[in-house]
Amino acid sequence: MSTLLVYLLERSTKALEGVHPFVASKAIELVNQAYANGINIAVVSGYRSFTEQAKLYGQGRTSYLYNGVQYGNPKLNRVTNAQPGYSMHNYGLAFDIAVFTEDRKAIWSGTSYDKVGRLGQALGLEWGGAWKTFVDKPHFQYTFGLRTAQLRAGVKPPGFVPVNQQMPPTNAVLYRLTTGTFATVQDVTAAMNRVKNQFQWVVYKTEEQTELGTRYRLATGTFAGKDDAEKAAQKLRDKFGWTVYVNLA
Repeated sequence: MSTLLVYLLERSTKALEGVHPFVASKAIELVNQAYANGINIAVVSGYRSFTEQAKLYGQGRTSYLYNGVQYGNPKLNRVTNAQPGYSMHNYGLAFDIAVFTEDRKAIWSGTSYDKVGRLGQALGLEWGGAWKTFVDKPHFQYTFGLRTAQLRAGVKPPGFVPVNQQMPPTNAVLYRLTTGTFATVQDVTAAMNRVKNQFQWVVYKTEEQTELGTRYRLATGTFAGKDDAEKAAQKLRDKFGWTVYVNLA
């Protein structure tokens, strides 16, 4: 592993403290995939407290009071439209990245962000660069279908862990699941929807050419460890009766 990739992963792991472990695993996967595609990225922001969010929201605004404290700072550029409690960062479900040069300097614009955005979307992440208002290309999130109103009301995402729980090491071996084949796009799409609704996992379809024509498989996002992957595979077998394979990611 190159020293630059080690730097990017170590920086990302530190920034991901407090982020939901599933979302954090997607972030690390994105760092690795971007590097494999010739783009150096690292996570630079993950979980934010409500107070930290208030400081950011106050940037570029003449006045903003939060809990009796004035955070307005019109001398700075406006960076967010989300008040405390209205950002997925506040619940550990979002992260921001930066693109870096070979000498480890951050670059905040350029087409690399669009390329990384598409990689993130392929991993099942929501990309801020695709938003219609307040486009935010460094931003990615995975919400488990929850809205901030639900999170403010105390609803927890699946697998919720307390803020600042230790993250798994960046050199953890990752696994993903693939199913047996489905005959039609409609069949595999229906299977994907069943898995999303039941387990809230990231899933996507693959296709391959066989003697019987095009066939499709369901594949999942990654699991940090073979034991977790095997348990997840058994859940699919028990619930749906499918053939499920555990493969190295």
